[in-house]
Amino acid sequence: FGMRGAAILLALALPCAWSFHVPLGGVPRVPSLRSSHRLQPSLAPPLPHSSHRNPRSAALSSLRAQLKPEDRASGGAAAAVAAPGDERTLDWEAIQKQFATFARIAAPYFREEKTAKVLIAIVVGLTLINSAVSVQFSYLSRDFWTALNQKNPEEFNFVLQKFTAALLAGVPISVSYKYYRDKLALQWRGWLSQRVLDMFQTDRAYYLLEARKEVDNPDQRVAEDVRAFTRVSLDFSITLLKAVIDLASFSTILLSIYPELFGAIIVYASFGTVCTVAIGNSLVGINFEQLQREADFRFSLMRMRENAESIAFYGGEGIEMAEIKKRLDLSLNNFWDLIRAQRNLEFFTVAYSYMVQVIPGAVISPLFFAGKIELGVVSQSYGAFNHILNDLSIIIRQFEDISSFSAGIDRLGEFVDKMEESRVRQLSVQRVSNASLSPEEERALAHASLGIQNVTWGEAVAQAFGFSETLTNPPAPLESGRELLARAGKEIMPLALINDGAGGLRPRAARDAQEGGGSPPAP
Repeated sequence: FGMRGAAILLALALPCAWSFHVPLGGVPRVPSLRSSHRLQPSLAPPLPHSSHRNPRSAALSSLRAQLKPEDRASGGAAAAVAAPGDERTLDWEAIQKQFATFARIAAPYFREEKTAKVLIAIVVGLTLINSAVSVQFSYLSRDFWTALNQKNPEEFNFVLQKFTAALLAGVPISVSYKYYRDKLALQWRGWLSQRVLDMFQTDRAYYLLEARKEVDNPDQRVAEDVRAFTRVSLDFSITLLKAVIDLASFSTILLSIYPELFGAIIVYASFGTVCTVAIGNSLVGINFEQLQREADFRFSLMRMRENAESIAFYGGEGIEMAEIKKRLDLSLNNFWDLIRAQRNLEFFTVAYSYMVQVIPGAVISPLFFAGKIELGVVSQSYGAFNHILNDLSIIIRQFEDISSFSAGIDRLGEFVDKMEESRVRQLSVQRVSNASLSPEEERALAHASLGIQNVTWGEAVAQAFGFSETLTNPPAPLESGRELLARAGKEIMPLALINDGAGGLRPRAARDAQEGGGSPPAP
């Protein structure tokens, strides 16, 4: 086997080396469009700026200077998205983070829903039965070819009868397995979509995410990313389970036939996995970019459709169409990167799949020629070899799907994280008790060091007013500090939609007592 093995590895190493050698470049692109990886809204308002500052502007500048350095340096949500030129590699830390994100999103459904537990038990049971059927078919195939090689018609007909019976029993099992797997994926998608939609509307998260521009294309994340997450998660998990079961079953068969063949398959699969990961690691980052750019392109088309009347009145179709074409070019340019990365990977994977047809025969043929094994055993060794190789080569066979799924986990996890953050950014206001206030005091409230966060730009727009403002006819009873702020700050901005801020409201008498050196009355 020494010379044959060397020839096989040499034949496989050539496409592997070619895959590493071929660059991603080589196709003309639009240089000007590669300079910007994230498109901001074309009509976004500019940052406020004026050379003549009024007292409120001075207070605003003073508050800006007090912002934390990490807040000023963050650069918004766009900074969290890797540029197209940045290469994302598969490292253990990133894998652990993604697994934690996956578990955090996926686990609640299977903990809370009884039907999910029943369906997953059915799917796992059918997976075990499917593996048993595959093992049985491998023995039937062995007997079939042995009877044919021995020219034994009685044994051949008997094997055909067993094969027919196994086929009649195996088809319903295989169909039921796919049916219940798809049913579980559909119910999981419905449950997760409902949960994400509830989070999306709670505390006006939809408004805050849009105003802060922290997450791009939430519609795609709710519709497509949730669907892909549930479908691919279930498919990959069941495939992994089936691979483990098949690996244990067919390894026993292969070891009983020829242990050296089992050693050859371990070396071959390990070599293929390492080369595939090394060649195709750039696909993760490219797939992430493609999801974002396709969503940007669809959003620009949807925006033009929804605002068709306004665009027509103002003659803005030229500007809108230029923006749409720009986003289309960005998507196409990134897709070229994806095609070239897939080409480099396929140089290796295609050669890898072709060599499977040669390796088992090259290893086990001396035993057949020496008359130590029958033709049926050779056929069974081919089947067991292919099963084990598929199980060990799951990364090679599904690397492109895994990279796309990895990008989807990142996007959905980021979306859920931002919605959860928006729920804890609540404005804290101390309630004012009117139990000890006179009617005049109830009608006069003063605010002290009131700061309100502008959700669009993330900077304070009001701070440290040096005067008292009154609120006549306040709502009674004072049920909500947010409602009170909405009235008191009517001239500043609609506070009913704001969740960020600092400071407090107190009665005018309490403020005057504190400024005069006295102790304020108990609230």
